[in-house]
Amino acid sequence: MRLKHNILSVCIILFLTFCFVWYILNSLPTEEIYNIQKLLNSDGIRAYAFFSLLLLLLLVAVIFLYNFLFILIRLVSKSVFNINNDNNIAIVNYIFLATLGFSLLINTLLGIWSNTLMYFIFNPATVFGVLCITVYLWRKLNGLNINHIIYIILLYAWLVLINAFLQEGFFNG
Repeated sequence: MRLKHNILSVCIILFLTFCFVWYILNSLPTEEIYNIQKLLNSDGIRAYAFFSLLLLLLLVAVIFLYNFLFILIRLVSKSVFNINNDNNIAIVNYIFLATLGFSLLINTLLGIWSNTLMYFIFNPATVFGVLCITVYLWRKLNGLNINHIIYIILLYAWLVLINAFLQEGFFNG
């Protein structure tokens, strides 16, 4: 069981890294893309070393984000909401982080239409991810009480805030 969780963790980290790279590349202006192509044509080895370093730094940032969110959700789940089964908390974390990656992908695919507050609140990936978390907890905990519903609302609010911060705060100035 531990091996499955480790493999799933690595897959989610790589998926989030891919989502961030794709989102950053699609957010670049055309003149920056032209400058990157010019650098690759003039000095390829130095450019590839530079981009490898950037990818490595992005991977480290994603691993930090993954661990921070994993620990934060585990801490809140156990201490505040009394969800004590580690397997349930781990699966909720995986769904939460995969939802974050899919919301970045959807923002990349929708482009300009996704820069509104209503989009952050009703992002299709966020809504679907929270529905998956709700169904999973409902099945595993044999129903939901008010404590679990508040927990799900908190996760939804975190997803909305993280999406707004990542998509508006970091890349769009």
